[in-house]
Amino acid sequence: MFVSLRNISLKVELTINEWISVLSISSEWRFLRLREMAIAELGILNSVEKIRLGRELYISSWIVDGLSDLVLRTGTIIDEEAIKIDASAVGTVYKLYRLRELRITYANKHSTLSVKSKVEETFKDELARIIEKEKEYQVIDEEKKQLEEIAALKEAEDTIRRLEEEQQRKEELDKIKQKEEVETQKKEQEQEAIRKKHEEEEREKLERLQRQISNTCHAKYVD
Repeated sequence: MFVSLRNISLKVELTINEWISVLSISSEWRFLRLREMAIAELGILNSVEKIRLGRELYISSWIVDGLSDLVLRTGTIIDEEAIKIDASAVGTVYKLYRLRELRITYANKHSTLSVKSKVEETFKDELARIIEKEKEYQVIDEEKKQLEEIAALKEAEDTIRRLEEEQQRKEELDKIKQKEEVETQKKEQEQEAIRKKHEEEEREKLERLQRQISNTCHAKYVD
């Protein structure tokens, strides 16, 4: 598979045992990205190995998945598996047998048994300790959260800048519109003034013409 560690890209092809070594070393030295890579690559592990490594390296989901698989499995749990799961070969395996009996009983009664929820309930104390320890390996989640917060902040800044630019464009358009309105009003006032002047000139011409006519008529009457 191709992976990227910050700005470094490389192709990794490892065997299952090599990935287990990577998981162990990365967990010990807190190489968290490598740890997550190894967990993703080792999802194909069998149930017993998931339980064993989940307990050893604090991977709660593997423990739940592994125990659930054993509860659902039709075949019996052999001694070698029992020892790998629990060195005492008593505690964990006994609980698993009880869960397997419950599964069969519920199945016969045509009821539904949520295996994972029963596993989580039965092993809740152990899982609580594992999950608490597992938090030490979740720094990447914090980094993701920080990156998400940075991205959200950048998006907010971009939105604010875009709104400011839109407001600035609106103000500029309003100024242009206001200027055009002023110029239009000025032109209308000028045209009105020209019209009034023209009317005044026409009125004065008419008055002069009327006076001339009146004077002419008066002169003829006198003669």
